[in-house]
Amino acid sequence: MSSDIKPINGPSMSQIAGNTSAHDIITRIKTKDVKVGVVGLGQVGLPTALTIAKVGYNVIGYDTNSSLLDELSKGITAIQEDEIKNLLVRGLSTDRIMFGSSYQSLSAADIIIVCVPTPLGRDLSADLSYLSKAVNGIASHCVNSKKLLIIESSIPPMTMSGLVVPILEKATGKKLGSGFLLAFCPERLSPGQALNGISDTVRIIGATDSESYEAAKTLYSNFTDAQLVCSSFETAEVSKLAENAYRDVNIAFANELAMVCQHYNVDVTEVIQIANTHPRVNIHNPGPGVGGPCLPKDPYLLLSKSRISASLIEKARSINDSMPRYVVDLMVRKLEIISPAKQANKLKIGILGTAYKPNVNDIQNSPTKRIILELRKRGYTEIIVHDPICKETFGMRSSDLKSLLKNCDCIILVTGHDAYASLSPNDFKPSCIIVDAARKLRKKEFIGSKRTYYTAPGLDG
Repeated sequence: MSSDIKPINGPSMSQIAGNTSAHDIITRIKTKDVKVGVVGLGQVGLPTALTIAKVGYNVIGYDTNSSLLDELSKGITAIQEDEIKNLLVRGLSTDRIMFGSSYQSLSAADIIIVCVPTPLGRDLSADLSYLSKAVNGIASHCVNSKKLLIIESSIPPMTMSGLVVPILEKATGKKLGSGFLLAFCPERLSPGQALNGISDTVRIIGATDSESYEAAKTLYSNFTDAQLVCSSFETAEVSKLAENAYRDVNIAFANELAMVCQHYNVDVTEVIQIANTHPRVNIHNPGPGVGGPCLPKDPYLLLSKSRISASLIEKARSINDSMPRYVVDLMVRKLEIISPAKQANKLKIGILGTAYKPNVNDIQNSPTKRIILELRKRGYTEIIVHDPICKETFGMRSSDLKSLLKNCDCIILVTGHDAYASLSPNDFKPSCIIVDAARKLRKKEFIGSKRTYYTAPGLDG
């Protein structure tokens, strides 16, 4: 691991060597003679805690959810990534990791990493209450000149300088750099591949002083093989949100392109494949909407404290949020052509997939929920769901896959789980309308079949 970018401001390494507190913690990080606390043990915090324990640090995991802590203490986790469970069992058996629900349990930690959620409020602004509570709790019980605090949560620009630093400076009575060390290292994980993301993805270290940067860099270099890039707090905050806003805009373009292709009766998948042969083009794939913990949220975080017009980002969010309705429209249009006399409440609608993306059990902001709400709003009351990995049904009746396919008049494939890739027309009820929103089925086989009626975003079918 190497970093090509060095901090511009703050003391030099020779000055750090003269700072006994900062030099001491950096030396002890190198020798792994520090304890690391992790606040928030969800999709980000738990893999982070287990990775740090794996490389030889003693870790204290903190969470307010006592049921979660009980399960973790027994080696049980809901995160469906095999190696995570293995690391959890190993960490418990070697006493490398312990769990607590009191900030007092973190008092022995030399480094504390915060991985709490920062959800959107009803007004689409960031709800920073979890972060504020965590930082206040740490400041009240844990912060002194020998500790390093790292924030990994996604946050709006200016949150470090406007919220985190003032809380810590007020609690300690000291300034950043002299009373405590602080860095912002935004997580860049993908659920289902969290451990690989921690070790293989370039990490950003936002800091305003060299002591904090060097301490954070020393820690992350022990479990990250990729480059570590140093920046200011504000640059790190914006860059994390910008990467997800870019992806959201790209997906919105793909979704709008799908609607254009539908109008011209050409397949958007073929259009994208051909367009992407250009070396400077990388169009994403269209789909039923954007879900997950980051992409639907981060564009709003980016704009939450901005006074400038950002119509492109806002329009992209609007397009992606409209896709569940568009998917239902595809089904309704097929019904109007094929079975115009059938009433909505007399039809059985099957939904394949409740997770927000393939091969995970995470439902955060899943398009499936919005598709179900749209169906119910239009009078479809008999809705049956299936997911081979995720247990969530969004209040609908669930069924085994074979029974669902044989009994439903319409099927909407929302989540492209690998388990659905092998389905053939013969698996479905005769004359079934299939909306392949995830573009997972073998298109040519279904279009060529006279048994079912197949359509998808960006395909007339």
